[in-house]
Amino acid sequence: TTSETTTSDSTNPALATVAGIAQNGTVLGDPKATVTLIQFEDLQCPVCKTYTDDAFPAIVDEYVRPGLVKIDFRGLTFLGPDSEKALRIAVAAGYQNKLWEVVGLFYDNQGAENSGWVTDSRIDEILAEVPGLDAQKVKADANPEAVTTDIAASQAEATALKVPGTPWFFIGVGLNP
Repeated sequence: TTSETTTSDSTNPALATVAGIAQNGTVLGDPKATVTLIQFEDLQCPVCKTYTDDAFPAIVDEYVRPGLVKIDFRGLTFLGPDSEKALRIAVAAGYQNKLWEVVGLFYDNQGAENSGWVTDSRIDEILAEVPGLDAQKVKADANPEAVTTDIAASQAEATALKVPGTPWFFIGVGLNP
């Protein structure tokens, strides 16, 4: 979708970090910001979780909230099946402009790599925590071709940019970096 929503306030840190900030698909922040931070992540990656827990909130508060930077998420699935299952849900939530809440909650609930931690019940719990999210629609949207195409596009971009692992970042300056 091209519509833009803002997140609602929450006391959950994963939700509170992005509360009140405009989202449009994979982009968090003011669409007019001329600096874009592109982040490549795998939702199973423990280093990505550490970044999300320790650095991401400060980046959001200092640069995204004031409208200086927008962040664009690129999900990768190189660690295994849990990565793909989680990413499909996150991308589908992005169709409702709620990707960043879902990503934060996946990191909040992250289990050991390839342990099967991305269960249907865990997905239900995560989706239920996101205010204003139509969980049934997310689950229905998670497997169609559009999500497959979006994930493949992120992978192709990572390959073209020679992304060596996650998390990995690029900064673009200009309206459409």
